[in-house]
Amino acid sequence: MQYTRHYEIALAGAVMLLVGFILFLYLLGGISVVAILPAFLVGVGLIFIALGFVRSSTHDPAGKMYLAYGVLALGIGVIWLSWAIQLVVAEFALAGVLILFGCIFLLYSTATNTLFLGRRQSMTTQTTTTTTQMNPTITPMNPTITPMNQQRVCGNCGANLGGPQARFCDKCGATN
Repeated sequence: MQYTRHYEIALAGAVMLLVGFILFLYLLGGISVVAILPAFLVGVGLIFIALGFVRSSTHDPAGKMYLAYGVLALGIGVIWLSWAIQLVVAEFALAGVLILFGCIFLLYSTATNTLFLGRRQSMTTQTTTTTTQMNPTITPMNPTITPMNQQRVCGNCGANLGGPQARFCDKCGATN
């Protein structure tokens, strides 16, 4: 009984050391949140393997069981840890690719003055002016002033548009 209790205390101490070490690595930024559980499983596997070798050397029948559990935990932990590392690397790679292509698209649209989000970018600010001539006659039945002739100017090249319903400039083809 005393002999078995000695191994249980050693097992508890080793697990506490493992948890403390993993926490220390996490706090220092050496291990990510995704890798905490698989790292713990790898550590428990190594502890069980070591304990299995010690118990097998004393011809304890539980030593083989500890070895089997240790190898199983170590194998699952290594597979899980490799997946977690690949996931973190993939996340960083995805972030890098998004940043790279975002910069390329912004630089390209700025350098070529192409349509970006449906609007043409220009170096100078041009304003669109609207000239409206009003009907001076206001009747008592209809007190509103209605426009007779409305002319609009293209915001891109300054040419007169065909009328209030014109969607494209006849001169440069810009959307208005």
